[in-house]
Amino acid sequence: MTFGETSGEVFCAKFDSTDKYLATGMADGMCYIYNVQSGKLAFSLQGNLQDDMPITAMAWRPVSERLKTMNVLVTA
Repeated sequence: MTFGETSGEVFCAKFDSTDKYLATGMADGMCYIYNVQSGKLAFSLQGNLQDDMPITAMAWRPVSERLKTMNVLVTA
């Protein structure tokens, strides 16, 4: 299956804990989050840095009953 229409280089990718979303870290500093069922772009995120540094690592916050926030994605 092909996701999105970007021709940029993907540096890393992670599924969320439900396997509903796939997040991709791009060479240009963008993060694209795709809906796995449809293959369509659900969200696009851009960092605050002036220089577009590549995203080389990412992690979804673990799901827990004690945590009040869900679907948190950390990129570096």
